[in-house]
Amino acid sequence: MASQKQLQELLDDKEAVLNLSRKTKILISILGSLLPVFFGFLKLKGASLVHFSDDAGANFILKCTLVLYYTSWAFGTLSDVSDLEIAFIRVPRSGRIPWHAILIASTLTGVFAILCIVRTAEQFVLFLTIFWFYDHVSLIYLVRFIVKPAYDSSKKVYNKTRSWHRLELLKITYDYVAGGWSKLRCLLGLVGLLIINLLTFTFIGPIVTNRLTYSSLNFTIALAVLCFIIVVEVWIWAMRIRTKMSQHLYNRLLEKYRLVRKSRGQHHAKSGG
Repeated sequence: MASQKQLQELLDDKEAVLNLSRKTKILISILGSLLPVFFGFLKLKGASLVHFSDDAGANFILKCTLVLYYTSWAFGTLSDVSDLEIAFIRVPRSGRIPWHAILIASTLTGVFAILCIVRTAEQFVLFLTIFWFYDHVSLIYLVRFIVKPAYDSSKKVYNKTRSWHRLELLKITYDYVAGGWSKLRCLLGLVGLLIINLLTFTFIGPIVTNRLTYSSLNFTIALAVLCFIIVVEVWIWAMRIRTKMSQHLYNRLLEKYRLVRKSRGQHHAKSGG
């Protein structure tokens, strides 16, 4: 059993987690609100968003794609923060947001804003590639310097207090944030963007457009971008839903059953048999 002092320390640590979570959500909400305001200002000034040709179909597809991507990115990030808030008990820097995390989030928002005001298909594909690469490099950095230390620290606390159920929930959440599936998604996403870049900047684009009997190369590019966004976003949301379902199922089991952690001897005996 944990002593009164240990319980108070745990409460203080959890308050730091909640504090970091609140600040992160506020930061995401502020940055997420800036883009619609920016778009509205441009429209009032008479500027067109994502309008790099007279191809109405291509422009419509790209605008829908941007709305889909932005909505998924903003709400998905808030969902991820909520999951981390539930699972973690301790975070570095006493719950303060590091300046480099603010810089990363601000830069991502800036690159996404550029995506919405580009004038050519080549520029759009270029900045989409930059955004994808920078987004995943940022994730690797944040996992290494913020999430991983928080995970190690929380794991140590749960082991010390013998909170095995919370330890399992922590592992489920961490596997989602830093699991191998994320790296695979990043690599396959780069392959997809490579194909889109080949369509955009090489002779392959006109050949594919003629074969598919599309009216313009811009339409081919817009359709390729839409398919890319749908695949990668459905992938990440499927993993989010899987993680939430795993957490929910585990909590339901705890409500009905008393789960006991196997000893190392029992585990080895079962493995050997």
